Amino acid sequence: GTYLARRLEVMMRAKGLTPPRAIVETDIVMLKLDLMRGSDYLSFHAVDHLEHLGETAVRPLPFPEAGWQRKAGLILRHGVEPNAATRDLIGTIETVCRETMSDRRTEPARPDINGYRSNATGKPGRPSP
Repeated sequence: GTYLARRLEVMMRAKGLTPPRAIVETDIVMLKLDLMRGSDYLSFHAVDHLEHLGETAVRPLPFPEAGWQRKAGLILRHGVEPNAATRDLIGTIETVCRETMSDRRTEPARPDINGYRSNATGKPGRPSP
């Protein structure tokens, strides 16, 4: 099975539950939602996304340990300075991360871009040890 299916199995076994047998595995969001609405299909899906869609027929399982954060970033060629569009994208990523993290009341990690960490001036610099 996939990483997420194995993760669900581990979480369920840790709670003394028998994990379901995987029959359908998909990344197609609308198919996942249709399966969750009309059957006992289990899936990993962002609760925030379900709320944004106004989804009321799908309920999360009581597994707080299932939550995680995904990283966002860019891969840049070594020795090439970012152009204006890339700098704007970096700024957008930093803003979204900052806003998201302030909603959670914690300080975001500084973005790490291709082995370089943004410093206080916003210019690329060597990563801190």
